Amino acid sequence: MISFSKEDIFFVTGASSGIGRASALLLNELGATVIITSRRQEKLHEVKNDAVHSENMIVESRDLSVDIDNHAEWVIGLSKKYGKLKGLVLSAGVSFVKPLSLVDYSSLKTAYDILFDAQVMLVKGFANRKANAGNSSVVIISSNTAAYGVKGTLEYGSAKAALITAGKVMANELYYRSIRVNTISPGAILTPMVEESIKRGETNASVAEYAGKPEYIANMVSFLLSEKACWITGQDIVVDGGASLPHLHERI
Repeated sequence: MISFSKEDIFFVTGASSGIGRASALLLNELGATVIITSRRQEKLHEVKNDAVHSENMIVESRDLSVDIDNHAEWVIGLSKKYGKLKGLVLSAGVSFVKPLSLVDYSSLKTAYDILFDAQVMLVKGFANRKANAGNSSVVIISSNTAAYGVKGTLEYGSAKAALITAGKVMANELYYRSIRVNTISPGAILTPMVEESIKRGETNASVAEYAGKPEYIANMVSFLLSEKACWITGQDIVVDGGASLPHLHERI
């Protein structure tokens, strides 16, 4: 069984909903101290209130789409404030669904700022020896759309694909600092972001019939952060309920 102590401090982005929320709550339930962040402070306090060990759930609100160049120093500052970090979970993101005809430089830059640039700068901060506790782990949430070229996901899917490559590069660079880096590529997960996309007509409503739960991904997150995954790094782990299988691929 996976368990952590309150001295194991994990930092989870995008923690106000979806996969980030589920991951933060599970890590806290397993005994860890969890720093949670998103731009919606009131939602973060709801997560804290729902935590099994709410005294070990720390709220730090920040909009990751702005002041990106200072994210690394911010992470170092958090470690000085609360203690060195044992793990980093990057789950923050927004949905970008539009055809090529509507893509422009501004929308591309916005997508990559949030989905790629901000994530890399956060890992940079975590990798600093002042910030991490050693024998630590980074888990980045990507997406199986990175592999499939789903219509309308040029910005989202390509940014997530870039994250997978960046994860492998960072795993190579950080291996000798005893920092493992892995990505998870979920299939369709019924998060508030996906539900809103369905309401707007951007995502087929049938997705809700086979979509997974955020908890399915949170289970993999907790495993990759634990010592039980000590020999796993530089991997992209697909958790998609079989959507990658040939006879099921048409569902995505």
